[in-house]
Amino acid sequence: MPPTWVPNAIAEAIGAFALCFVGILAINSGAVDLTGVALAYGLVVAVMVAALGHVSGGHFNPAVTLAYLLGRRIDPAMAAIYWV
Repeated sequence: MPPTWVPNAIAEAIGAFALCFVGILAINSGAVDLTGVALAYGLVVAVMVAALGHVSGGHFNPAVTLAYLLGRRIDPAMAAIYWV
């Protein structure tokens, strides 16, 4: 396991939290329609990848981590940490 697994895990946790938090707020606000919710999700992903992508790679979606695992760009231990 690489020595940078703690900062990577923290960056992934912050990104996943921001994605869920803003997405849920956009859905529950009632002021925006489906397009507004999609734009909120897209903006959060763009901001989190720009802010934290250099730390962990920006795999804020578990499917992206699975793709990296299947492409052998990340080891299984790091993929498990990202998924947790």
